[in-house]
Amino acid sequence: MDDQEQGSERTGSQRRLSQILPEIRDSIRLRREIVSETTGLPSPERQDESSTGKRHGGTGVALRPDASTVLAKAFELPAGTLAHSLEPLLEWRETSLYGSHGFEGVRIEDVKIWDGATRAQVLGLLKSVEAVCMPCDAKFAAQKLSELRVLTAHRARDGSDVELLAAAYTHRLAEYPADVVDMACNRWADANPFWPTWAELKNELDKRMKGRKQIHAALRAAVS
Repeated sequence: MDDQEQGSERTGSQRRLSQILPEIRDSIRLRREIVSETTGLPSPERQDESSTGKRHGGTGVALRPDASTVLAKAFELPAGTLAHSLEPLLEWRETSLYGSHGFEGVRIEDVKIWDGATRAQVLGLLKSVEAVCMPCDAKFAAQKLSELRVLTAHRARDGSDVELLAAAYTHRLAEYPADVVDMACNRWADANPFWPTWAELKNELDKRMKGRKQIHAALRAAVS
């Protein structure tokens, strides 16, 4: 989504995912309080925040899969535990984008780490985010490129031209994580009948890297 989209409206303010999904938050609190009453243990929701380093609950609190799934989708994170770990600490602002055809999407901005996060938490998450930003193997990039070429129409080229094109695209594709390459190539093939220019394919890749870069920058800022 172009950040300069005409007719955009800013909506909302800095908020946590639990505020975006109040029904999930409230239902989880209710379940926790019921468990606490039956076990005789103090409810995690009522623990002192300064002793836990979290806004919601202490150690041993059950993960919230619905909330972390939304976070993973919003920031294009791969499947796994990273979103679960980020969810209690990540804050951001959303801007609704409107164009000539009405609502066109949401832009995420002002991504920050909750100021109650410990340095150890932030450093651990920074390492995990850097891991999902690692470039893929060139062999994998070449494989996805071959699939994309088979699935799209393209103009005829002579042998040397095809070799140069494959080498140039593969080199650049291999600068992105494997799951980002996989997603960008698959979605292009599903939505477009023609072979992409590099600029078009790069746009698909960069859209899916933007969230990770925002989180990475927020984590770096939190430990600087």
